[in-house]
Amino acid sequence: DANVHVNLGTALEHKGDLDGAITEYRTALRLNPKDANVHVDLGNAFERKGDHDGAITEYRTALGLNPNLEAVHYNLGDALEHKGDPDGAVEEYHTALRLNPNDALAHYNLGTALARKGDLDGAIAEYRAAVRLNSDDPNAHHNLGVALARKGDLDGAIAEYRAAIRLNPNLVEAHFNLGTALARKGDLDGAIVEYRAALRLNPNDSLAHYNLGVAFARAGDLNRAITEYRITLRLNPNDASAHKNLGTALASKEDFEGAITEYRTALHLNPKLVRTHYDLGLLLINQGNTSGAAKELEVFIKLAQDQPAFREDLDDAKKRLDKLTIIEE
Repeated sequence: DANVHVNLGTALEHKGDLDGAITEYRTALRLNPKDANVHVDLGNAFERKGDHDGAITEYRTALGLNPNLEAVHYNLGDALEHKGDPDGAVEEYHTALRLNPNDALAHYNLGTALARKGDLDGAIAEYRAAVRLNSDDPNAHHNLGVALARKGDLDGAIAEYRAAIRLNPNLVEAHFNLGTALARKGDLDGAIVEYRAALRLNPNDSLAHYNLGVAFARAGDLNRAITEYRITLRLNPNDASAHKNLGTALASKEDFEGAITEYRTALHLNPKLVRTHYDLGLLLINQGNTSGAAKELEVFIKLAQDQPAFREDLDDAKKRLDKLTIIEE
């Protein structure tokens, strides 16, 4: 009897024995290959195992037997998304929503798939639908905020991040992204509060320490900025931007040797940090290292040649390099 194998498969799955469950579901399907529900059960077991291909095959078989299984279109969308097929996922979520327009989670997942495809307007519409149907979902508010921020609507993003945090004060990503949005708006005090909140929840987040350092530096608190950059580098020693920013902060504190060391480390990790070659060149001039300065200015001139953002620094670098050449002659 196929039902005996289905029931045994269900019991094994509840115990966490996915391989055993899969064996039983397959046996049931050999006895009754047209049972759509068992194909769904087998697909779910495959998906729990991480076998997305197996899950997709079973879900599609189930839908071939009964195309109106809304939950299976949803599950197939999830499996396709996990497999890296956002187009297929979008199609299945749309089908699920045609069958049940009030499925908040399907709107949410469709929004996520559209965001991954770069369709921010579509993603925003779906996240708004998810929030409308389930206003207590902090993740929907958060992801709506992310999409709005990517569209440049910082005020809208900030409102959604705050809504997410009200619903779940421990949502670390919402604190981090709220901090970033506030920093972009120029609210450095607010940004610092949110980055600190993110770090209370996840103290080893090197990017949060880095962004907190940037916010402190922009606020003029160089000592705290230096502390945060150093923590960043303890967690991620190969962060070229943190070495560069630490160098800049140390230079502002007149620790020129420390700044030179950090700039050199930054450039070793990323030789294309254009402005850092210029800044290092100026420090080396200050320290009397004319040959080292000339080398850095030459590299800066070469890299900055076609970049309008560096026009003034480029003119200055050329003048300084000419003077250094005369001195060396």
